[in-house]
Order: sequence, then structure tokens, then C-alpha cells
Amino acid sequence: MSGPDGHFQAAVEVAATDLKPVSGDAAGARRWVSFRAVTRPDDPRVLAGRVRLLEPNGLSVVSDIDDTIKISQVRDRKALVANTFLRPFRPVPGMADLYRRLAERGAAFHYVSASPWQLYPALREFCDEAGFPEGTFHLKRVRLTDSTALTLFGSQEAFKMAAIGRVLADFPERRFVLVGDTGEQDPEIFGRLARQYRGQIEAILLRNVTAELPEGDRMKSAREGTAESKWVLFREPAEIRDWVDRRLN
Repeated sequence: MSGPDGHFQAAVEVAATDLKPVSGDAAGARRWVSFRAVTRPDDPRVLAGRVRLLEPNGLSVVSDIDDTIKISQVRDRKALVANTFLRPFRPVPGMADLYRRLAERGAAFHYVSASPWQLYPALREFCDEAGFPEGTFHLKRVRLTDSTALTLFGSQEAFKMAAIGRVLADFPERRFVLVGDTGEQDPEIFGRLARQYRGQIEAILLRNVTAELPEGDRMKSAREGTAESKWVLFREPAEIRDWVDRRLN
């Protein structure tokens, strides 16, 4: 049984011989398997999804959504509401191209946002239409009829630390690139994760929407205890394309 918000969590073991991948390349990377929920005979709904078959080794990109790949203007509350509920979603120019370059190198993608799960269909459609690589989504569980609604516009730190931490802990042998922006708490969150999961973080890429300086107090504090060479600030994705090509082969 699901909870009141329709979610449930369980471990399901499936034999490899029973899986029929619906997409993938010759090397077996980026493989996905379709599934559907079995409902009562009198329930006409079709509840379907896709599962990512992720190898224990390889490269994963953990990406924020708002102001990293989607223009949201999070620091302006009125603009954020309009960009989320009233206006068509708009991609950050150049980010889809950058992500496709990483996907061509076999990277898997995990999109993490403190947006509520209710926005998943719209976010998935946005990513597909904008040309972002298919990936898993990790969103906040919010139900408007209970106290979780109060967390909708709260701090992202606890949610993102837990969501990204689970992915890192589940795949200790994979290399990770964390991509976010400076608009909210991504530098601080990514710094904490890099200190906690040493050796797993290959790079931290931050879209600089607040004119941060690499040697400013904020960035120095976020980087503390980590390798400075792993941190990259950029305004436009084209600025780091060559860096990505050299570093993430």
C-alpha cells in the first residue's frame, strides 16, 4: 500500500533474464527498462514508468534543475512563481548541449530538485523537449493537506544532502560530477558532500548567477577541505566545454 501521498518504497529483486531493456547502446550503458503498476481489475488507470539499470562503475552527473538547466529566477520569489506555474519552462542556453557531450561519454544523469513531485510530468516533458539526456528524478515529497506543505519553500540543504547522499552511497565505485548554481545553497551543499564522500566527486560545476568570485569568502568557505582544482565557476556553458572535454574523458 502507498502512503497518503501515493508514494511507497520497497526493494524489488528481478532476475536479469527477465529484463527486457527498451533502449541502450552497444556497450550496455544508458539502459532503461519499462514497468507498470498492477491495479485492481476495475481500475482503468495505467501507471507506468522506467527504471535505469545503472552499472556499479562509470560516470554520473548529478544536476540541479532551477537556474542550472531551467531558468527559474529562484532569488526573485514573484518571478519564481511565474516561471514555475504561469510561464512555459525555458532552458538555460547551452546546458543541453553540454549535457549531451557528457552523455556521449557514457555519463548517467540524476536530476535533483527541491521542487515537489507533483511537477515531475512537467519537468520530464521540459527535459525531453529541450534535449537534455534522460535521467532519474529526485524531487521533494510534498502533500498540500499536511505539514509537508510547509517545506515547499524552505531550505534545500537537508533535502538535497539526503537525496544526493543516497545516490553516492548506493554507488561507491562510480565517479560523480555535481552541477548546480550559486543562486541558493548548491556551493555549500556540494562542498559538504565532497568532504563526506571523498574520492567519489570528480568535479563541481557551478553556474555563476550571483557574480561570485573564485577567491571570495563564500567560495573559499564552500571549498574548504576539498581540492580546489575540482571546482569550476562559469556563466555560460561554452566557457567550460573544453575543460569538460579534457577533464571528463
